[in-house]
Amino acid sequence: MALTLGALALYFGPHLLRIAGQRRLQRLCSERHALVLTYDDGPGERVTMPLLELLDRHGARATFFFLGMRAAEHPERAASVADRGHELGCHSQRHLHAWKEPPWTIYSDIERGYATLSRWLPSNAIFRPPYGKLALANWLSARMRGARIGWWTIDSGDCHEPLPDVETASRRIRENGGGVVLLHDCDRDPEADAFVLRATEILLAQAEADGLTVMSLGELLSNDEPAR
Repeated sequence: MALTLGALALYFGPHLLRIAGQRRLQRLCSERHALVLTYDDGPGERVTMPLLELLDRHGARATFFFLGMRAAEHPERAASVADRGHELGCHSQRHLHAWKEPPWTIYSDIERGYATLSRWLPSNAIFRPPYGKLALANWLSARMRGARIGWWTIDSGDCHEPLPDVETASRRIRENGGGVVLLHDCDRDPEADAFVLRATEILLAQAEADGLTVMSLGELLSNDEPAR
């Protein structure tokens, strides 16, 4: 019986942590009238620099979750993101699925990701699990280095096939009174890249119109109890 309960806890525990984390984020966004733009899987060769220029025009600060392997390929773009004052987080080295790989492989990949990204971010920078999949290995890696888990509340759909209406995320932001939006700057394809830039532009314009404060994920989480 004890073994069964332990197995259930290992299976459902990470999912419950994600639900709790996302609810906390939405509460904070609603309380602070906040819009948080987050970008995963970069830096990209094509889309990251135009995205930075767009954010600069609006005076907006975002959070970028880098993959170690991509930052190693494009260090000048990684440096540009950091130099422009954006928040950087770790998205692992190779974007492995935590439910499909051995735990020691997942743990090692996250540690390698932080090592690769160490010139641009601190050792306890926010961690976003690839595919949004939390397991004991990646939870433990983040916990041991004092890193918070960086969830989102709204998926822009920029990795979906087919792409959704580009204004879907902005409608949900308005309905919820704010939110943390998941986007990607990984050069998936030209259509998706254009979607990311257009969605970002729409969200920033809406924030200005609705009086939302655009902030980084770290700023949103400041003074809130750390996720466990």
